[in-house]
Amino acid sequence: MASGAPLAGGELPPISTAPVAEGFAIATTAPDELLRHNISDEELDMLCESRSDGATEGCWVALGALAASAPAALPAMLNYHTSQSPMGLADFLQIIIFWIALVVLAVLFFLGRSRGKSAKTLKAEIRNRRRTT
Repeated sequence: MASGAPLAGGELPPISTAPVAEGFAIATTAPDELLRHNISDEELDMLCESRSDGATEGCWVALGALAASAPAALPAMLNYHTSQSPMGLADFLQIIIFWIALVVLAVLFFLGRSRGKSAKTLKAEIRNRRRTT
């Protein structure tokens, strides 16, 4: 049962304290009231589908930087060990931009996927709630 959820008779669970090492205690309390909101299925769909965190836009920016730096960075990385001359500053900067863009793209991609899964889970939990009249 979730903390603070009403019991069968509508009463709230009691406040509990548990002793913890080093003299600290953990107190679990219940809120005074739980607010519920009525929304339609269409509003729930729109709420779960809309994301304004910028992760998608950041992925597109990182993908653009990766695509723009790849033509110069990939040959510079491939020729690094075989070339007799030192690497130029422009090639070095392209390699840095390439790897930064790749890392940012990967992080934002996985962040966006995990948030999408949590939104789907939340939507399913809301839809599976007990109906009230």
